[in-house]
Parts: sequence; C-alpha cells; structure tokens
Amino acid sequence: KLWASEESMLRLGVRVLFRSQLDIVSLCFSKQFGTNWKEMETIVSSLRSDSVATSALRLSRKKMYELFMDKKVHRNGAVLLKKSQQVKAGDLIEVRESDSSSVKVSQVRVLEVQDQTASGKWRIRLARVLARTVS
Repeated sequence: KLWASEESMLRLGVRVLFRSQLDIVSLCFSKQFGTNWKEMETIVSSLRSDSVATSALRLSRKKMYELFMDKKVHRNGAVLLKKSQQVKAGDLIEVRESDSSSVKVSQVRVLEVQDQTASGKWRIRLARVLARTVS
C-alpha cells in the first residue's frame, strides 16, 4: 500500500477513487477489453478450476473435460495440469478452442472469493471476457 489509510489520503487532499483492489482490476479489464467483458456473481459447488470455468463460461462438464484433456485450459498463462486446482482471487482461467483456421479464446478472471453459503457452496465474483476469435 502506498498510503496508510483512506483518512490520511483525504487529509492530503487526495480524492479516493478506488475502494478496493477489485475496482482497479475492473478498470484494467475495461481498458484492455472495452465493453467486451461482463462482471458476474455466481455460486459454485467448489473452488476447483474446472467448476469455476464451467459455471462462468456456461459449458457442460463433458465439454470442459474434453478441453482439459486436450490441454486447452490455462490458468495464469500455464496449461492447467490438474483440473482440481483451487482458484483464488486474481486468477485468470483461459479456454482456447481451435478449429482448422482460427482459435476461439474465452477468459475468466476471479475477482473475489466472497463467502460460503449455508449449504457449503462458494459465492464468487468473476469478470468474463466474451469469447473472441483469433485467426
């Protein structure tokens, strides 16, 4: 942190623009992808990478399994070797589907892992980049 507290910033005459690091992440996403992304809140049964990606990208578990086996699922830039890896705030999950002439890329950034529900599921906040095709 650059400043000890929000109060010390106000005393120095600095307006507080961001309430949390999540606001900064959202701003970075806006600058990088424009309006081509969507922030969403969802509830997942576990924090496994495959569970979060399946929920955010609205893929079937079978389709996610096939993508994982074909090594087309990445976490923070590296191929995801274990689909049971737990995600945490700040993680970027990327799915790259390809055909003969192009690659379809979908991305999900975990903005915040909030809390567990009474039934033991997790409430999380995500930023999903709508699928884009790269030739």
